[in-house]
Amino acid sequence: MKWYHILSLYNILLPIFVYYIGKNILSTRPTGYGDTDISDLPDVKKYKNILIHVGKNEIQLSPLYISILIFIFFFLIGFLPIAVKMVPGIDIVNHDITLPLGMQMFEYRMDNKTHEVVGPYGIGATILSLGIPLAFGLALGYYFKLRSKNIIKIREEAKKLEAEFASALFQFGNRIGDGIPAEIAFDRVGRSMQGTVSGSFFLYVSQNIQRLGMSVEDAIFDKKVGAINHFPSALIESSMKVLVESSRKGPQVASNALMNVSTYIKEIHKVDERLQDLMADIISSMKAQIKFMSPVISGIVIGITSMVTTIIGKLSIQLTKFQEQGSSDMGGGMANIPFLFGNGVPTYYFQIVVGLYVVQLIFILTILTNGIENGADKLNERFELGRNLIGGTILYCIVTLIITLIFNIIASQILSSFV
Repeated sequence: MKWYHILSLYNILLPIFVYYIGKNILSTRPTGYGDTDISDLPDVKKYKNILIHVGKNEIQLSPLYISILIFIFFFLIGFLPIAVKMVPGIDIVNHDITLPLGMQMFEYRMDNKTHEVVGPYGIGATILSLGIPLAFGLALGYYFKLRSKNIIKIREEAKKLEAEFASALFQFGNRIGDGIPAEIAFDRVGRSMQGTVSGSFFLYVSQNIQRLGMSVEDAIFDKKVGAINHFPSALIESSMKVLVESSRKGPQVASNALMNVSTYIKEIHKVDERLQDLMADIISSMKAQIKFMSPVISGIVIGITSMVTTIIGKLSIQLTKFQEQGSSDMGGGMANIPFLFGNGVPTYYFQIVVGLYVVQLIFILTILTNGIENGADKLNERFELGRNLIGGTILYCIVTLIITLIFNIIASQILSSFV
């Protein structure tokens, strides 16, 4: 089996299958309250970029440029062992870089059957190959993180408002039902809830009405100074639209409408909390897979594979030398032993396949976990993708590097006692 056969299975067929099955299962999730993606709102859109302040000017830099630079840097590092082979005039088989303990940097070999150059099998090539998963993992991770980290802070304030908005709306509906005008009710509810995010929202509306002489609708929805601009949320916006429309039919209608919306919000939050309880174990397990289990286990697998490949490769070379020397210790039936070992898949390629699979697995599991936990929340999905891709990829590369070095040192010491 060639390395590209493994790649087609692990990096193409398996991820597509897992993603398809996961999305089908996710579609059966009961509908709860989905958080709003506020990143496309006009006042928030600029925070999708990196903001650099130069004097009074503000420069917006797209995270895509940073991601491309990261990708090119690490990809070139990972591609170096292949690039060395392509340089004309270099005898890469006989002129390699020798590392401590007799290990080779690239370790290209001459295939006994085809007489073609195969490899790289060296530990240096394996370590450099970590640049490929780093290129994909960090480039994607920083792109998603930089696109969402500024906006997620704004959204967190809106989420605090949403968490307590049902009770604030209930109070507001009661006061309107008692015959208090909406303009005054905003001020009274804001003062009664002073110190909370809901209180800040209601007071902001009240100040727009009192200081700027705005109507309730303009105080909330004005494109320049409207309160909704500072608390971007589909839930708040739709609730306030209900207030504005129902107020035109009388205070009692507005009161009943707001009370019904308040009850609806409470019920939706109960559904989400119940879903969180039911799925807590599954979500916890999936997060453990993303953040720790998958990167660590995969890194250990690469380390063991590297050691086994090194041992088999060295033994095959030694047996070939014995055969060429016509050693008396080898009978005629043992002449084909070197061919039984074969060359195997270089750890360089195997690590790239597994490393990319780890990146893909983190990507898919993060999307599924966010879908289970938060529903249709694209902003949080991007933020979590950024965090998990960066953390998981770096952890995988660190574990792979350490385990590979340890196991190859052990393999070199074992082989030195036989050679």
